Parts: sequence; C-alpha cells; structure tokens
Amino acid sequence: MIENEYKFILLQDEYNNLLNEFDWQNKWSQKNTYFETPELSLCLQDITLRVRETPIQISVDTKIKKNNPDKISNLVSKLQLKEIFKNYKDAVKYIQTGMPTLYEHTNISGNQLALQGFMYTERFEIQNEAYKIHLDHNVYLKQYDFELEIELTNEIEFPKELHQLTNNLSLRNVEVIGKRTRFFNTLTGRKL
Repeated sequence: MIENEYKFILLQDEYNNLLNEFDWQNKWSQKNTYFETPELSLCLQDITLRVRETPIQISVDTKIKKNNPDKISNLVSKLQLKEIFKNYKDAVKYIQTGMPTLYEHTNISGNQLALQGFMYTERFEIQNEAYKIHLDHNVYLKQYDFELEIELTNEIEFPKELHQLTNNLSLRNVEVIGKRTRFFNTLTGRKL
C-alpha cells in the first residue's frame, strides 16, 4: 500500500488551537518501538521499522520512503507494509527471526536489528472518505513535539477544503521530518 500524507510540525499553541477547534471523532494513545542496526542502515535508506501498539492492534510496520524531489513540500509518500500480531512478543520475534517484507527491500537480517527506543503518541483523529486528519502529541527521549498529519485516502492532491485549515494556522512549509527521523536525530545527536 502506498501512503500519501501531508505533515506539519506544530508549535504548542497551534496544537492547542486545533485541539479545541474541532470535534475529534477518535482519540487514543500509541507506542512506537523502533528497531535499527548499530550503523543506522535502515535510516540511511529512508526505511522505518517499528512495532506500533494501539488499543486495538499490534503491528510491525515497515515504511519505505519514495523519492520526493520537492524536499520543501509537505507531501510524504511511502510504501507501507503491515503485519498484525496478537502480542508484542510475537511482533518482536517476527522482526528478529525472519521478516520477509524487510528482506525483500534490504540485505539486513533480523540478527542485525536491535530495539533502539520508544515514542509515545497521544493521537486525535477525524476521518472521511477522502482523508484522515491526525493531531499528534509525541513524547520520546525526554523530548516532545506536536504534529498534524493529513493522510489522503485516494489521491495525492491536497483537498481544497483543507487549505483553509492550513492557511488559518499559517503553517510553515518547511522540510518534512517524520517521527522516525526526529527520534533518531535526537537519539544520535546528529541530523540523518
């Protein structure tokens, strides 16, 4: 599945304004556990490997970023591969002992991968047939940030009705840095 989403990093005031401005349909907490090699081989290939735990499912997600020549655009396209598990232990075992979806795209084996850390997210959601809007408060490695994600269901073009939302917030059109990259930049103390 190809995932197309627009991402915006928010200031805390922008986050609070959005939180209060809309009637959010869903709210949940989720935990991302990131796996990587000591050499950061996945990051260097723009690949995310995580176990995501939500109240309704546990999944191993592999995301492979597609080339985006327009680095200033807020659009991020990724190939997303997802496997669902009954528990966290089975998800980790899958990563460490034979994960075919990862091996199809890299030469990295499970014994090279290690747990690197966690990101906790409080997520609010609005969805319809055309898109999902996620408002996230992320906490990781003694840091926190705020993010707005607009995931498109069928198209790549930004929905016209959402232009007003982003214009009202004066959202900055800056280089998109996703959750995984922000996590590993903080972990390593360098820009990846």
